[in-house]
Amino acid sequence: MNETNSKPLISVVIPSYNDEPIIMPFYTAIVETLESQKDYDFELIYIDDGSSDQSQATLAELAAEDSRVTFIEFYRNFGQTQALFAGLSISQGDYVVTIDGDYQYPPEAILQLVSAMEGKYDMASGIRVNRQDGWIEIVTAQLATLSLRKIFKVNIQDFGSVKAISRSLAEKVLKMRHRFCDVNAAALSLRPSLVEVEVLHKARPSGDSHWNFWMRLKFWLNLYTTYSEDYFQTPCLWGFLISLLGILSFLITVLQAILNPTSGWTAPIFSFMIFIFGFILMTWSATMYLLVRLYKQNVFNEPYVIKQIYRQNKEAFHNTFIKDEPLPVTSKY
Repeated sequence: MNETNSKPLISVVIPSYNDEPIIMPFYTAIVETLESQKDYDFELIYIDDGSSDQSQATLAELAAEDSRVTFIEFYRNFGQTQALFAGLSISQGDYVVTIDGDYQYPPEAILQLVSAMEGKYDMASGIRVNRQDGWIEIVTAQLATLSLRKIFKVNIQDFGSVKAISRSLAEKVLKMRHRFCDVNAAALSLRPSLVEVEVLHKARPSGDSHWNFWMRLKFWLNLYTTYSEDYFQTPCLWGFLISLLGILSFLITVLQAILNPTSGWTAPIFSFMIFIFGFILMTWSATMYLLVRLYKQNVFNEPYVIKQIYRQNKEAFHNTFIKDEPLPVTSKY
C-alpha cells in the first residue's frame, strides 16, 4: 500500500507477450491519461511472458527511464494467468488494475474502474462495449461467463474484461495461489462486492489474439488446479481428430448403406467404433491431465520462474537503475 503519499496508489499490472510494436504507444497513452488527473498516483508493472521478439529490451528501457515502471521478465512462457500473479505479488497499490498489453482497452478504463469502486466495492469489472474480436472469441467468452456465474455464484456479465481489485482483496488472492491460478477467478471465488462498468473495446492495433483452443481448455482446468503444463495435449488432440474422422465416416457410410442396402452395415459399425476409440482417448487424456495437475498442486512446485526484475532503486534518493535478483512470488519492495 502507498504509505509515502496521501493520494491512493493505482497499480496497473500489464502482461505482455510479443507485443513489442504496441508497447510504447500503449505506455504513452496510459501515462498521459493517468498524469492528467490529480486524485491518484500510479505505478506500471509489466510482465514479459517469454516473448520471442524485442519486447524485453523495450520494457527494460522503460523501467530504466521511468521510476514508476517495474518490469518482470520470465525465463520462458508460463501463461498470462501466471504473469498476472507475478505482477500482483509485487504490486503496492491501494487499487490493482489488470489490463492486457494488446491495447484493446483505452487507458481511460483504468480510471473508470477505480472511480467506480470509490472505497465501496472490492472489485470492479468492465463490460466490453462493441467488442472488436472474432465471433469465435465472443461466443466462447459468453459461454465462459455463463459457466462462471454458476461456478462462483457471482452475477457478472463479462468475465474476460479488464478488472480492478482493492488491496485487501489482492492480499487474499495471493494467499490462494496454490488453489487458483487465475487472479480474476480467485477473486470471484471469494464473492467480493462487485460493480460493473461499461468500457470501450477496440480492434487490436497489431498481431492476433494469443489465445487458441488449447489455451482456453487449459484455462478452465486452471480454475480447479494450480500449475500449467502441457501433459497429454498430444493424445487429446489425436483423440479429437479421430472422433471427428469417425463421425464423418459414420455419416457417409450410413448414407451409402441407405442408398445401397446390399453394401451392408459393416462399414458404419466400424466407423462408429473409430469414433468411440477417439472419444475415449480424448476424455482419458483430459482426465489424466487434470489428475497430473492436481498432483502438481499438492507438491507445491512454483507455478512460474522469474528471470529478472528491472526497476529503479526506490529505496535510494537517486534514480540508479538496477536489475534485481529474482524475488519470491509473495515478496514486496
